[in-house]
Amino acid sequence: MKSDVVANYNPIFKLNIMRYLKLISLLVFALLLASCKSNFLNVKDPNNTTVKQFWKNASDAQKGLNAVYGGLRLDGAFGRWIPSIENIRSDLAVARSPWNVLDNLNDFSYSASSAGAVPFTWRNVYHAIYEANQEINHVPNIKMNKQKKAKIMAQAKFVRALLYFQLLKIYKNIPLITKPVKTSDVSQPQASPDSVYNFITDQFKQAQKVLPQTWPNDKGRATWGAATAFLGKIYLFRKKYSDAANEFKKIINSGLYHLVKNYSWNFGTKHEHNKESIFEVNFTNTGGGSVLRPGDQGEAVNLTPNASWKNTQLRTMEFAPDGYGWADIRPSHALLNDFKKEKTVNGNLDPRLFATIIFNNPKVDVYGNSYAQVYGKNSHKIYWAKYEFNHRNISSQPKGSDVNDRIMRYADVLLMYAEAENDLGHQAIAAKYIHKIRARANLPNREAEFATDTQKQVMQQIVHQRELEFAGEGKRYDDIRRWGWLKSSKKLNYLKNRVAGFKGFVPYKTILPIPIEEINTNPAIKQNPGY
Repeated sequence: MKSDVVANYNPIFKLNIMRYLKLISLLVFALLLASCKSNFLNVKDPNNTTVKQFWKNASDAQKGLNAVYGGLRLDGAFGRWIPSIENIRSDLAVARSPWNVLDNLNDFSYSASSAGAVPFTWRNVYHAIYEANQEINHVPNIKMNKQKKAKIMAQAKFVRALLYFQLLKIYKNIPLITKPVKTSDVSQPQASPDSVYNFITDQFKQAQKVLPQTWPNDKGRATWGAATAFLGKIYLFRKKYSDAANEFKKIINSGLYHLVKNYSWNFGTKHEHNKESIFEVNFTNTGGGSVLRPGDQGEAVNLTPNASWKNTQLRTMEFAPDGYGWADIRPSHALLNDFKKEKTVNGNLDPRLFATIIFNNPKVDVYGNSYAQVYGKNSHKIYWAKYEFNHRNISSQPKGSDVNDRIMRYADVLLMYAEAENDLGHQAIAAKYIHKIRARANLPNREAEFATDTQKQVMQQIVHQRELEFAGEGKRYDDIRRWGWLKSSKKLNYLKNRVAGFKGFVPYKTILPIPIEEINTNPAIKQNPGY
C-alpha cells in the first residue's frame, strides 16, 4: 500500500486552489474599494481559505507537508523531466523521438527558448520549493507537539535541499530563495554555486539530526538514512572525500540497509521501499483525476494545483518499447556491449542486463511475449526494461505509471563509499565494496586483485560498475561531469564514439540555459555563459 504522502496529496491541492483564487479575488476587491466608499463590500467569503486562515493547527502542517512531497512528482521534477534530462545527455541513452525537444537534449542543441525540459524543470522545481518555503516559514508559528513539528520541519528541509541539488546540477547559476515570495518580488538574483552547496549541506545536516531511522507505517517519507546519504553525496560532488566517506560509513554501520537478493526488485511495484531503498518518490494510480502531466504547459501553465492531477509519472511511457509506449528514450548499444564484456561465474550474461534492457535474446520476453514474436528474430532494436511493466502479459502500457522512482539506493552508497575511499588512497577498502556489488550480479570474485591495483585501476572498476548498476537511473551524466570527462578531449572523443549525440557537445552546454521567460521577467538574473 502506498504511503499517505501520496494519498493525502490532492486535498491540499484543493486548498491551494482556494489560496491562489483568493489572491486574485483580493486584487479585484482592492480595486473596487478604491472606487467605492460604501461598506457593503466588506464581507468575508467563508468559502475561500487565505494563507493566514490556513496555517493554524497540526492538521494544516501535515497537509502542507503532503503538498511539499507532492512537488517531487510534478512533470518538471521527477514526474518526467528530471529523469529525461539526466538520462538523455549521457552515453548510456539515446533519444529517438519525433519531438525535437528530446532530440535537442540528445545532441546538446537546446537553447534558452527551447520548450520542455528547459522551462518546465525550472518552473516546476521552483514551484515545489515555494511549497517547501511556505511550510518552513509557517509551521514554526503553529502550536503543536514539538517533536512532531521538528520532524515535519526536517522533512520539508530535506525535500527543499533535494530540489535545490537538482537545480544546481542542471542550471548551476540559480537564485537561492528560502522564504515565500510575493508576485511583486520578481527580482531574484542568482547565488554563487558554492553558497547554494553550503545551504544544501546545512539543510541535510539539520534534517539528519531530527529525522527517524524509519517510518514503520508511513513509507515514502525522508529518513535519517536519506539525509545522511545525500549529505555524503554532496561531499563527494565537492571532492571532500573524507567527509563523504564518514557519512557513507554511518549508513553502512547502521545495519538498516542491505542489497536485495534480486536486482530487479528495485524497479517494479511489488518490492517498493525494500531494504535497499533509501529514498524514493512515490507514485500511484489510485486517486487524483485524469491529468497525466501536472505542471505541463498545456494543463497547468500557472502551476495552480488541481484535484484533477494524477499521481502517476510519465517516465515509463517515454522510456517504453515500441508498441507499449512512446519509445522516445532508448538505451545505447554501447551500454549493451559493456554488459556483455564479463560473464558470471556460471558463464552467463550479467543478470542486471535482463533487468535493464530489452534485447534480442531467447531469455527476454516483451510484456508476456518473446522478443522474436514482437520484433522479429533478426531485430537489433533495444529498449529499456528498467522501471517498465515488462514481464506482464498486457497488450499495451497504461498511460501513467505507478512505479516509484528510487532516487537513492544502498548500492549507490556502497559504490560512492568505494570511490571516496579510493580517492583517499585506500584501495583495499574500495575493492571490498566493489566486490559486494559484483557478488550480487554473480560475477567472479576479484577483490584480492583489485586490492593491489593502482588508484587509477580501481577507479576504472568503479566507473564500470556504476555504469552497469545504475544504467537508466539518471546518474551517469552527473558522474562523467564530476569525473572531469567533459573537460577532457580524450574522454569526449570516447563519448562521441559511443553515441552520436555527443558530437554536438560544446563546453558551455554542460549546463542548461536559464529559460528565456525567466530572463524576460526577472531583471536581476543573468543568462548562463555561452547562451
